[in-house]
Amino acid sequence: MTKRSSNDELKVDERDLQLLSILEKDSRTPWTRVAKEMGVSEATVYLRVKKLEEKGVLEGFSIIVNPSRLGLGITLIVMLRVRAHYISKVKSSLSLNKYVVELYETTGYYNLLAKILAPSLSDINEIIDEIYSLKGVEEVEYIVALREVKRVKRIVNEVIFSNQ
Repeated sequence: MTKRSSNDELKVDERDLQLLSILEKDSRTPWTRVAKEMGVSEATVYLRVKKLEEKGVLEGFSIIVNPSRLGLGITLIVMLRVRAHYISKVKSSLSLNKYVVELYETTGYYNLLAKILAPSLSDINEIIDEIYSLKGVEEVEYIVALREVKRVKRIVNEVIFSNQ
């Protein structure tokens, strides 16, 4: 079965999803073990991984880090209303800030949303001051997260296969 629901999605088959599921659980799993679990050759695993990397489905092999254990204990969600003419400049400026870990263009009243991880309230205050100084920013709303309730770490296993 091939999965496809939008123009940005790549066709992936059940074998691709099986491969991604295995690697998502432990990206250090040797190809020989992956191949055995999938019932295919090591070469098939290698070629499928290569294809998924080339198509941008698999963006790399990484670890999962707990930001608060590294001193980034404050999560701030920022919604910005930016004049259309300035949106590219504001996106560029925010992208340069090391504490901005996610940045989205959005629909609705606010047209940008940023997720910020910072070590202290004084760092948050500096970021807020920086945002207010950006030309074209008309309105800003901030939300400080009190506690993380859910963070999906394994998209294939926790989202795609969750109801199958």
